[in-house]
Amino acid sequence: NGTALGWMPGLVAGLADEERSFLIEAKHVILACGRRDMGLGFPGWEKPGVMGATAALNLATRYGALGPRRVVVLGSGTEALTTALALRETGVAIAAIVEQAREAVGDAALLLSLRHGGTEILTGHVVREATGRESVEAALVAVLDETGRPVPDERGIACDGIVLAVGATPVIDLIDAAGCKVIFQPERGGYAPTLDAG
Repeated sequence: NGTALGWMPGLVAGLADEERSFLIEAKHVILACGRRDMGLGFPGWEKPGVMGATAALNLATRYGALGPRRVVVLGSGTEALTTALALRETGVAIAAIVEQAREAVGDAALLLSLRHGGTEILTGHVVREATGRESVEAALVAVLDETGRPVPDERGIACDGIVLAVGATPVIDLIDAAGCKVIFQPERGGYAPTLDAG
């Protein structure tokens, strides 16, 4: 409620539905803005078929509308493995789990279930590129050397989707717009509001 909005009665929120819009005043507001999947840039990341784990999971399980039928999942944390298993239950083939670390970091039982289901587990690897004409047709992966750099030899994994499950970060846009103080907090995955005793 800045100077241009001085006529408003106080802390208000603008709401709308299909038929009307209105203002609602509140004494206290709770902002539950959630989080978003962290992106990861590599050549071809903008192609249709590359998406975050949350989007892939919602499209597959909530809406039954996930286009890709064979995916490569980036990340081996428990959330990544849980996402891969949930996608598999909807009929999506999990071609590979690609993890930059030398060892998978998620739950061992989940990892074993994926491995027994035919999923290739590639630790010490990165995706170098998503290839394809109009959308993803393959993921080019490379092994990392002892210094953590990809070796020149790449191999393609046929897939029509790449799921980014490497982490999440808080969504702070509304919190920032509301005037809350935000600072970078690596332990929370990015910028997040600072909290006081109240």
